[in-house]
Amino acid sequence: MEDKLSGSYYTPYETVDFMYEYLLERNKLSQRVLEPSVGDGRFIERISNNVTVNEVVGVELDKKKVEELRNKGYPDKVTIIESDYLEYVNRGAKNYQVILGNPPYISIKNMDKSFLNLGRSICEGFGLPKKLLQNSWVAFVLASIKIIEANGVIFFVLPTEFLQVQYAEILREFLENKFNTIHIITFTERMFPKIEQEACLVYLTNEQEELPYIAYKQYEKLDAIVPIYESRIERNKPLKKWSNAVLSDRDIDIMNNITDRYRSIGEMATSAPGIVTAANNKFILTNEEVEQYECRDYVIPIISKGMMVRNRLVANQELVNQLALDGKKVYMLNLAGIVEDELPESLKRYLDETGEVKRGEIKIKESFKCSRRTPWYAIPVVRSGSVIFFKRYDTCPRISINPDMIHTTDIAYNLQLNDDVEASSLVFCFYNSLSLAQCEFAGRYYAGGVSELTPTEFRSIAVPYRKISAEDVDILGRMFHDERPLDEIIRFVNKKTICQDLLEEEISVIDNIRRKLINRRK
Repeated sequence: MEDKLSGSYYTPYETVDFMYEYLLERNKLSQRVLEPSVGDGRFIERISNNVTVNEVVGVELDKKKVEELRNKGYPDKVTIIESDYLEYVNRGAKNYQVILGNPPYISIKNMDKSFLNLGRSICEGFGLPKKLLQNSWVAFVLASIKIIEANGVIFFVLPTEFLQVQYAEILREFLENKFNTIHIITFTERMFPKIEQEACLVYLTNEQEELPYIAYKQYEKLDAIVPIYESRIERNKPLKKWSNAVLSDRDIDIMNNITDRYRSIGEMATSAPGIVTAANNKFILTNEEVEQYECRDYVIPIISKGMMVRNRLVANQELVNQLALDGKKVYMLNLAGIVEDELPESLKRYLDETGEVKRGEIKIKESFKCSRRTPWYAIPVVRSGSVIFFKRYDTCPRISINPDMIHTTDIAYNLQLNDDVEASSLVFCFYNSLSLAQCEFAGRYYAGGVSELTPTEFRSIAVPYRKISAEDVDILGRMFHDERPLDEIIRFVNKKTICQDLLEEEISVIDNIRRKLINRRK
């Protein structure tokens, strides 16, 4: 059984072998070993024949799996317990030297109520907020801490998102306070190629007389022996995002030192997300649909996708006109404050039909956001900005000059600049090695390598701002239009910005940091 509701995705045998050998190399396989979510018994099968292990306990909730495991003929030192893991720990389980395995990944919306309540109780027991429990693996980690011996090891297969997601930040800091030795192990080869979930290994222990550190190791294949890359963080702890352990302390120190020399975006502008329509494909129309519903007087131009400004430094009315000619949806219905009787009959019919459309089991007009509007189709229009930044990106962040104050949906942040900041200069200066490296360092990434910056993260980005000539801005615009290589674009911007302030060696370090961080998410 491998499905999202049970959170069961069996660990590849190569990963089981890797974890076993990793523990052996560090002399960590000792008397009592626990596997908290046994599944088909892959970990137990590998460990039970080790002569240094005196007792192996496997906990499994599924009754059928328990029966199959008990019929496998394991040695007498193996015990299979039918139980929910949290209940097993809560009943007063003994302590173990090693707890390892692949806990289930069940989102909060699919959790059993008793599991959720018990998990929240464990969070509170450690002084952690209940809202931390967004996924079942969080509860498994915390429950394991309750029964691990002082110098024992917790070694889990965990989703890579754990290293960086915002809700788990408090858990990462908690673990740094609990364990002085943390290893993050990643693989170029995907552990679970059939699903979107990226996974890594997290090794937690306390070593005697060891300075607290986080080690980051990357291997090519799941069965590899030697890492292709290693780094170690000692000074820059607690580390806000463990995914940044791919850098060294020296890397982080240099980047922080240089960053402090420049103003952040938050110091040069206010920023806010764009318009939330609640149904882009219904409230944003093509030019043909505008004609069909006779609503030219009731729409405003809008950019709803980052790809719409691909290879464009400037987002303006000319761009919107071209997108409209190409059949793109670029006109948003702007009906707040309009009396319904004034609307064209064709538009009224369209709105009536749209309101009845169901997404899942809920009509659009009864959805959370629409139901709180009066009328339900009256979209609140927020301010546009003279600069727009698209919060998600692939190869490189997209930031554009917006001279005609075109609106965006909430896929972008709209900037209102301070009086001493010029839009074209800010956009130009943004494309330097330091600011782009910071985007990678501050943001988080998802399966497939797409990166995202939250509003707070975006405002933290430092930019080596200075006035840039119109000629240089035009040159940069042509480079984007002509799809020049990104490194060439960055070198051009560097020459006009950070090359005037920094040593060549410093720029080289920053550019290497940027590349390390990009490779990490790719």
